[in-house]
Amino acid sequence: MDGQIIFVIWRESVEALLVIGILYNWLGREANARASRGYLWGGVGAGLAVELALAFALTRLNTVFSGETQDYFQTGMVFVAAILIVQMVVWIRAQGGGIKRTLEHGLDNAVRGRNLWGVFVLALVAVAREGSETVVFLYGILAAAPVSSLLGLLGIIAVGFGAALATFAALQIGSRFMPWRRFFQISEAMLLLLGCALTVTGVGKLVSLGLLPYGAPL
Repeated sequence: MDGQIIFVIWRESVEALLVIGILYNWLGREANARASRGYLWGGVGAGLAVELALAFALTRLNTVFSGETQDYFQTGMVFVAAILIVQMVVWIRAQGGGIKRTLEHGLDNAVRGRNLWGVFVLALVAVAREGSETVVFLYGILAAAPVSSLLGLLGIIAVGFGAALATFAALQIGSRFMPWRRFFQISEAMLLLLGCALTVTGVGKLVSLGLLPYGAPL
């Protein structure tokens, strides 16, 4: 289970770093790059705040429920995480190489219209989307198999984020040996395996709750 958490943090953090890198590098070509990047980092911070707010809300919801109701809620979140993983992979494949073009088009419109708040909103939405997915994925994994301590969980998250930083740097340096497209193809396959594992866990929880039959009838 620790490996699943590390993988989710690693994969989603790399994608978030890629988005921030695209926005940062594009804004560097503009005359008012310093001011634009200030709005960019403000949007990144706001996106992280949205992520933390969602994590807090899910934690509070979990404490509100008790007994069997809590089991139902956690089982539902396992399936939500599995569905969201599949939806994300399908969406990325449908976008193809258009994610970068979409981001740059939004920046172009914002800067051309002298609307730096547009840069802020674009960064906020991009980071909040990745962060929200991460929170839901992690909640689904933890609902399937809770960790023993908060300190241990924070350590696992730190390992995943550190691996993401190292991967992002390596891909920037050696992109000709491991193109971004190949990286996402490999990680998408691993995400689908994680989605399958969560689905199996969710079905097991439904069986334990008596909502699905166990075994074949005699």
